[in-house]
Amino acid sequence: MATQEERLAALEQQHAAFSRETAQRYIEMSMELTVLKGLVSQGIVQGREMREQILARMDARFDSVNAHLGHLEDRMVKLEDRLSEHAGLLLQILERLPEIPKQAE
Repeated sequence: MATQEERLAALEQQHAAFSRETAQRYIEMSMELTVLKGLVSQGIVQGREMREQILARMDARFDSVNAHLGHLEDRMVKLEDRLSEHAGLLLQILERLPEIPKQAE
């Protein structure tokens, strides 16, 4: 059976080994957290950049669609004007035509 001094010496050795291992694990964990913080920060920056790029592309696309719709609206107005002119011409033609008598069946 070990004496009290031997047991105390073994306990001190175990405590010293545990302290060294714990300190090493804290250092490793600190380094890993530092790397993780850098990755998260970089991800946030990239996310913001992507958001800005997407918004810029969407704005450009909406501007393009709005311009196209404006062009279509202009064409529709011109077509409506032409249709009105043609309807007016048809009315004038109909007014000049002699009335056709209805035939008895």
